[in-house]
Amino acid sequence: MSKRINKFVGLRLIVESQSHQGKIEIYMELMNTTVLLIIIANVVISYKGFKDRWFFEKYKFQIGPVVKGERIRLLSSGFLHVDQSHLFFNMLTLYFFADPVMRYIGTPRFLAIYFGSLLAGSLFGWFVWYQPCPG
Repeated sequence: MSKRINKFVGLRLIVESQSHQGKIEIYMELMNTTVLLIIIANVVISYKGFKDRWFFEKYKFQIGPVVKGERIRLLSSGFLHVDQSHLFFNMLTLYFFADPVMRYIGTPRFLAIYFGSLLAGSLFGWFVWYQPCPG
């Protein structure tokens, strides 16, 4: 059985194998660079939050600081995770589902949905929990 790399197409490696039964194509999916960067960002930021309580408190979602102008928390909180199991299961889900979704809708739309969802989740929390001071 002989193997040769036929072509490298984007992030898909196509290997053709010749055997006495004929040609077999093997598709080996490589992780999309965009997904890898998102996972790395989540791991690095969450790890920093696990080790540095001040950092976690500074960037987690809290309505008071957001109302006072700390709008970065609307997105930064999406990269912070409460513990390692929370981070692991979120990144595992992202790893398995992001590539097929990205192939279907494209990277720009995926990123728009990803960051839009981070923002929408924070805004939902804001609208549910925000209680303006009377007066």
